[in-house]
Amino acid sequence: MTQTSVLLWLPELDRWIGQWRQTVPAARRGVAPHISLLFPWVAPEPTPDHLARLEACLRGAAPFSVSFAHVGRFPGLLWLAPEPSVQVRAMMWTIAQAFPETPPYSGKHPDPEPHLTVARGSESELDVIESGLKALLPELVKVRHPVDRVTVAQKGSDGRWRVAYEFPLTGGCKQ
Repeated sequence: MTQTSVLLWLPELDRWIGQWRQTVPAARRGVAPHISLLFPWVAPEPTPDHLARLEACLRGAAPFSVSFAHVGRFPGLLWLAPEPSVQVRAMMWTIAQAFPETPPYSGKHPDPEPHLTVARGSESELDVIESGLKALLPELVKVRHPVDRVTVAQKGSDGRWRVAYEFPLTGGCKQ
């Protein structure tokens, strides 16, 4: 079965965190650094109605930029927090409300924390990675990453993820 996800796709972050992202199974299957807006989304693939609803959610949303200055942890997971998170959280909420049939993280986390996953592993493995990541924060916080589109990624039957659709934040959709 294939999956889809609505994301803020930030591949340029691989420059800083790529060495650790290989601990994340999805990263090994083609997923660039990203902030999930809604995962999982619709399966096996979005219909024209789904795409129109998503586009309507994003209509009027202006491009913005994020930086990363804070490291967070969930059990077995190390992540970066986007700043400012207000726009990201608002986008997550708007999309989740438009798709009540696909709640965030299958309903396990109804109000998820906006984050960019850096690494997965044991707590001791993450301690080591966190130390290296924190050493990068002074450089990383200075970089503003443009967010000018929302990406729909789709996992194919081969297990690889690919960009299926992009929605520029100025409106419209291109495949």
